[in-house]
Amino acid sequence: MRHRRQMRVRFGHTDPARIVYYPRFFEWFHDVFGSMFEDVFGMHYADVLNQRRVGFPAVQVACEFKRPA
Repeated sequence: MRHRRQMRVRFGHTDPARIVYYPRFFEWFHDVFGSMFEDVFGMHYADVLNQRRVGFPAVQVACEFKRPA
């Protein structure tokens, strides 16, 4: 499944060189994962966890940076 969500890079997301601080990407990945349930399935991710009793734990996370963002 493919899901896209546009996000705004804010001043506080970057370092003095105006490059996104790398942990922000993982925060954004998590935010988009949660928004996917709302946008695609019409449910909040918290409802999936609490009502359906289904979770999607992150077991391993990796990211390769090709260039500064």
